[in-house]
Amino acid sequence: MKTIIPLENKESLYRNPLKGWVQWREHAEEEVLINSQLYFVLINWSEIEQTQRFYNWEHFEKKWKINFNISNKFYVFRLVLDYPQTTPKKWIPEWLLHSIASSGTNYDSQDIGKGYSPDYTNKLLIKNHERFIKALARRYNDKQQVAFIEVGSLGHWG
Repeated sequence: MKTIIPLENKESLYRNPLKGWVQWREHAEEEVLINSQLYFVLINWSEIEQTQRFYNWEHFEKKWKINFNISNKFYVFRLVLDYPQTTPKKWIPEWLLHSIASSGTNYDSQDIGKGYSPDYTNKLLIKNHERFIKALARRYNDKQQVAFIEVGSLGHWG
């Protein structure tokens, strides 16, 4: 019997395009970002569509340092509607929350954190969610650097 111990090679760890390790864009250090090729980005609907049907894509892209001019950098976007954290944060636009808030649940749990969970059967939420997904598709359909868009819109963490 032989024991094989592979040599550590941090460079190849990050250079595995569209599979393997994915950097969380929010938490990655610039040094690691330079070596990475695939980044995971949470989409906060409330930050992009603060006014109904007006999309601030530039704010989103600037916040996450998304650069479509670099051909070997790829992004995985995930749209979430409920993401528990230590400090509660709304993932649904305020203009929509005013109409649906009574059908959702604010929570504060030691196990998962704090946040707001919408009523996923609310017809107004479903209609606007579908419209936002279509706008998201129009915006990023021709961007080669967008590897995947995950629609993680159901439940805590999507």
